[in-house]
Amino acid sequence: ETLLSETLKEILKNKKIKNFAAVFMGKLAGKEISYHSDLDMIFVIDDEEYEDSAVLTKAVQEAVQLLKRSYEIDLRLRPDGKNAPLVSSFQSFSKYLKIKGENWERLIYSKARVYSFYPELKKKLKDVIDDFVYQYPENFKKNIIEMRKKIVDNFPAENFKKHMGGIMDIEFIAEYTKTVRKIKGSNYLNLIRKMQKVEKRDFWKE
Repeated sequence: ETLLSETLKEILKNKKIKNFAAVFMGKLAGKEISYHSDLDMIFVIDDEEYEDSAVLTKAVQEAVQLLKRSYEIDLRLRPDGKNAPLVSSFQSFSKYLKIKGENWERLIYSKARVYSFYPELKKKLKDVIDDFVYQYPENFKKNIIEMRKKIVDNFPAENFKKHMGGIMDIEFIAEYTKTVRKIKGSNYLNLIRKMQKVEKRDFWKE
């Protein structure tokens, strides 16, 4: 986080741009970076001003190249995928989650952490993400179980992370429970501690 913020500050120095944020996802969001973890993030700017978006996009590209010496940065989780602009406006980001956001994205965003120098934008983004994550449809549980089965089918049994009984099962259960119980937090260890305080019941039953 320090490397990212200092890199962006240096690149954007003397440039008139403000009100932007990075939405951290995955291991970066939970402060759980391990060996060979990449950094999943989305960049959002508060308004639709084209010039500001262009400046921030160029800064993000420069930052990615500089930080490649230490970390691989993955921006593919942004709204509309890898072919979308590197920087989303708050309006387009919010609209995407409300209209196009899918159930698998609810699990991903359940861990999201907003990083910004601008408190107002940070709060707006957190509110939009919370609305998306915690207002799930009736078929949510069924979709999540089907999604997990598809992942299992695509990996060999010796894959201790993604096959049945692997690390990913812990992540799916934690993220699903967090969503349906409206438990806040991005770090898995802290999340499990919070889950222990919730009434003891089968989390997979509604």
